[in-house]
Amino acid sequence: MAQAAAQIDPLQVTDLTIQNLQQAALGIEGGDLSALGTLQAAAEQAEWVIRDAKVSAEANPRALSSQASGVLRYKVTLTPEILKALARQARELANTLETAKAGARRDELMRQYRPDDIDPEFRQAVEDYFEQLSREGTGR
Repeated sequence: MAQAAAQIDPLQVTDLTIQNLQQAALGIEGGDLSALGTLQAAAEQAEWVIRDAKVSAEANPRALSSQASGVLRYKVTLTPEILKALARQARELANTLETAKAGARRDELMRQYRPDDIDPEFRQAVEDYFEQLSREGTGR
């Protein structure tokens, strides 16, 4: 089981969650009430993938999931205002995840980059190349 969990890319999960939130927002705006179920599931996924407590508090995916669930469970009369608010919140959560995902990719790249792993000859060649460009650019 642990091996299967290690194979899951959290960034792919985030991509899927963002896509589901965007589809839910479009569906809700189009009057497709089944999109509320998609919204509830996507908001729950967002809660699982957001690791930063500050981002989680600001985005509040749990509240969005609860709102969608409440509308479905209690057969709330859906006014256009409620639908617009749910769609707006879904889009905001998708944007928050998109921003967090970009930072996660950058952080992952920085964790994987180790200058000591670079071939010293390659490093020297790159250094010489940029030195040459620098001299040509200044006309020395």
